[in-house]
Amino acid sequence: MMNWMLSRITVLAAFAMLGVCVAADSETAPKAIYQVVRHNLPKELSPGQRLVAKMDVKLVKPGDPMFQRLGATLIGGADRKHSLRLQPSAFTPWRWPAEQKVGDVLPICFTLDLPGDFPPGEAALTVEVFRKQPDGPWESATIWDEDGKTLGLRFPWNITVKGSEEPLPEARPAPLVITKIDPPAIDGVVGADEWNGAATVDALVDTVTGKPPKAATRCRVGYDDTHLYVAFVCEEPQADKLVIRDFEGQRDPPVWSNDCVEVFISAAEDPADYVHFMVDAAGQYHDALGGDSYGYNPQWERAAGIRGNGYVVEMAVPLASISQHPPKPGELWRANLCRERKPVVENTAQQPTFGAFATPNRFGAWVFESLQAHLERKVAALTLDATGWDAELDGPASEWRKDRDALVASVAAMDEPAANARYAQVMETLETLSRQASALRMTAMRLAGKGFVVTGSRPYQPFAGGGGLPLEKIEAELLGGEYLDLCFT
Repeated sequence: MMNWMLSRITVLAAFAMLGVCVAADSETAPKAIYQVVRHNLPKELSPGQRLVAKMDVKLVKPGDPMFQRLGATLIGGADRKHSLRLQPSAFTPWRWPAEQKVGDVLPICFTLDLPGDFPPGEAALTVEVFRKQPDGPWESATIWDEDGKTLGLRFPWNITVKGSEEPLPEARPAPLVITKIDPPAIDGVVGADEWNGAATVDALVDTVTGKPPKAATRCRVGYDDTHLYVAFVCEEPQADKLVIRDFEGQRDPPVWSNDCVEVFISAAEDPADYVHFMVDAAGQYHDALGGDSYGYNPQWERAAGIRGNGYVVEMAVPLASISQHPPKPGELWRANLCRERKPVVENTAQQPTFGAFATPNRFGAWVFESLQAHLERKVAALTLDATGWDAELDGPASEWRKDRDALVASVAAMDEPAANARYAQVMETLETLSRQASALRMTAMRLAGKGFVVTGSRPYQPFAGGGGLPLEKIEAELLGGEYLDLCFT
């Protein structure tokens, strides 16, 4: 199938890269030493999940010239023949500066999208720091762990890849409808007269199982012309055991190691690019654009307040730091509200991701002001231009338009309660009509004598094959968030 064809290409490329690094291992280890002082690498990953990894690495002994390049490889499968080698574009920054001083703490942040067909079982993730000599081989620096123990030329981390089967929601949940509210005071206290009219999430659920957690979390969301407002009320039966490390004013510290809450937002229906806001129980914060916490530093308000049986976090985020324009009625954003609980390890979210929080293709949906307006926007975007098509398609195209017009009339007659009750049904009908329209367009291309070739896919690397021969049919298995580039000839 298409996935495995792409995976085999990736594997071959990865082993080509690994061969270089293995050769470097056989040489005398360079004198440069880097120490991994902290990281957020997980113990488990699920197929189709996105990992946003963050590491802080301290320079213990420099090299000459300096080591600037970063690499990471995931090897898994029973035969250890399945390998993913990350490209430089997966790293932020993609290389370190040439000027480094002993004691400097340098960041590593990379994004790894685990393919849906990556085999389950034990896998090994390795991270390295390397350089290319002007007239010599690639060389990897020596890596120490947090305790100063020499690990070799790579930082190793074992990860269990879970099976691809996952529990699915019983029905498609309706989006959370966000309405305008009066600006609340951002002071870590949800006042009795504040947050009136805000959308309410009564309870976050376990992010893996979707079941209720032991400690409840309630959320409120609203907006006005300039800001998005979010509040978390976090119950904690063991409030005396809240984990709150003091990061002493550090910018973008690893607050995920404390009791904290997180908000993920993508101002688009395709959540590939998202912003990420974290606040811990002490009000310390971290913000990022995807995995980039260094180049994204918006001015936003946040406050936290600890109370007897838990804590409260409030946020006010400028809309301009999320989107280029304020949301319009009916506009949909992808988002998730999350909490990391430390007294008893418990990760909860508005929408289960069946893995890590940073899994954008499993974010929930927020709609502004009106769900009925959102459905009208979706239906209006569904069109079929049959100009110049073969007469053989006149009948099927006419039947498609009748079904589409019936859906338009049905949605136009809905009020908000009806839109909420029938959301799943309308979306299923929309998807059916969209598939039918795509099939009609492909048939029209075939009848017109046009072929097409696959020029690339995501999140895999672009590829070429078959000398650009046109195809009449293509079969592909795609995960959420993946797509193919087709070039019609």
